[in-house]
Amino acid sequence: MKSNSIGSFSRGYTVMEILAVISIVSIFVSVLGQASNNFFSAQTVSASARTLVDDVRLARYGAMSEQHYYRLFFTSDGAGYSVQVYDDAPIISSVDFSASLTDINSPKWGNAIDSPIREFDPEVTFLKPPTLNVIFFRYDGMLVSEPTGDSPPIPDFIATFTYGSAVLTVNINAAGVMASEEYYEPE
Repeated sequence: MKSNSIGSFSRGYTVMEILAVISIVSIFVSVLGQASNNFFSAQTVSASARTLVDDVRLARYGAMSEQHYYRLFFTSDGAGYSVQVYDDAPIISSVDFSASLTDINSPKWGNAIDSPIREFDPEVTFLKPPTLNVIFFRYDGMLVSEPTGDSPPIPDFIATFTYGSAVLTVNINAAGVMASEEYYEPE
């Protein structure tokens, strides 16, 4: 039996090669992990904002098509809101409204969405202007602060949704939802 002394190589890897591969894999995993965190943060924030935007549009179009007042009021803890319709005879242009229009607990207000309170994802932080607790949707499509025919329109306001590094702002004004902007905060 002849021994082959030419070209005898070891088939293993050196410690340096193993460390290099581990370093490259760990860098790739950390970059991929951060990108996936940003993606999931953005999706979570977007879903919460999209639900609010859809409900604002539902209330506005409902008020115009049914000629009833709708309202959206935020819970006191800011964790959700309710969308309701005034269950009474249609209000066309009268400025003589009953006190039940402004009474949050009036039985004439009925749910306009699938649940009495729509809660935001508990992981999402929601910020609204502190002075805006109720939005009324008038029969002509205007968003107002009081349920009267001559009530001034609500001022422009920004609702902000935050989760992780993702922030989404929604601009709501007297004509409804006007724009939204999504961005990431640097970490």
